[in-house]
Amino acid sequence: MIPLFWKYLSKSYIKFFLLAVFGFITILLVMRLKEIARFTALASNPWSVISFTAYQIPHILPIAIPISSLIAAIILFQNLSKTHQLTALRTGGLSLFQISYPILVLGFLLSVGNFFITSEIAPLCRTKSKEFVTHATTLNPLVLLQRKDLLRIKNAYVDLHYKNSSYVKDLFFIVPNKVNKRLHCYHARSLTLQDHQLEGKNLSLIAYLEGSQEEDFDTLIVENQDIMATDANAISTFMKSFHWNLSLNFLPLKLLLAKHSLDSSKIIPGKTESIPSEIARRCSFAFSVFSFTFIGIVLGTDISRYPSKKKIMIAIFLALIILISLVIGKALKYYTLPSLISYLLPQPLALIGTAYYWKKITRGIE
Repeated sequence: MIPLFWKYLSKSYIKFFLLAVFGFITILLVMRLKEIARFTALASNPWSVISFTAYQIPHILPIAIPISSLIAAIILFQNLSKTHQLTALRTGGLSLFQISYPILVLGFLLSVGNFFITSEIAPLCRTKSKEFVTHATTLNPLVLLQRKDLLRIKNAYVDLHYKNSSYVKDLFFIVPNKVNKRLHCYHARSLTLQDHQLEGKNLSLIAYLEGSQEEDFDTLIVENQDIMATDANAISTFMKSFHWNLSLNFLPLKLLLAKHSLDSSKIIPGKTESIPSEIARRCSFAFSVFSFTFIGIVLGTDISRYPSKKKIMIAIFLALIILISLVIGKALKYYTLPSLISYLLPQPLALIGTAYYWKKITRGIE
């Protein structure tokens, strides 16, 4: 039978944890409001906007869950210490480990859940988000022209005046031809998107014409059209490639392991993302939940007669070290050994340092 105080501690921890997670989700959505609003202008129905917004949430959960577990553990054990509940439990014969056991179990379970989110859900949501943007821009090639970061043609030049996502005017589109190494120029007085059909008015084309003339001269062809209508999808296919160049964080764990077994001999240090480094990143994010929970329990416990914020500052410092190591490991993703050290070394060191305070508290020394 589960002791009553375990239920009380677990309920309090989960309450603080969920409040912190919801706070991080709110901050995420506010930070991505501009991107969501841009997608809303492209979306064909409200359900797409809701789905796209929901797919943004798992992006921050792998880091939000560990920080929330730290906040929840610190608040819980600070409250237990200030209200003398911790003293009462210890007076009743319970050790600090017995009191902390249900929170440590919850931290372990959240670690497993965070690993599943990092390895399976987050990559799926990244892929789905990219699919939504790709689908929207495929149906609306005018968006590709307005946003050069979506345009996949190398060295293309685009200049236009636009009113909205369904109408542009005075379009100049200059693109290189890889075959003959010449430039092609397109101009349209106006382009309108209606029912997945792209309609243009007053179009001009200047293109290179292959011939047997001397090399010092180019033969150009100039063509003018009063009205043009074509399928918008065909224009989008011309302007961008559908072959995504996905990084490793788009792959679920099963595909990541399969890729490692197939491409392990093709990894080039400094140029190819390290698959062991990506696996270590996901494991590090997962284990950080338990680490942060343990740090929060130990450094949130205050048994001294004169309360001090020193241990809280130490907990924040250790959490920052671990988070910075995760960022550094991500920056070193092309180098296996340095990234593995950055991902796997700081957390055990932080736990060893925290265990020192744990030992002092169990002995009644602070």
